Amino acid sequence: MPQINKDVSAVDKMSIYMQTGKKMFRGLLKKPFLKKASGILFVGKGTSITHKGNIYCGKMLNLKITLKFMV
Repeated sequence: MPQINKDVSAVDKMSIYMQTGKKMFRGLLKKPFLKKASGILFVGKGTSITHKGNIYCGKMLNLKITLKFMV
């Protein structure tokens, strides 16, 4: 598992964890509507996915901010 550099301040680490947690939560909400998904799904703010039932995901998928994903 990747680790954060020890020189990063506690405030910055908390910010990273909060942002990552939000993306994981959005992924949990979208994941049940995909055809097949395993592992962690990170979904950025404003991401739009159409035809969710046609998408297969592997162990990890990272959808960036304001991405429009049309299948």
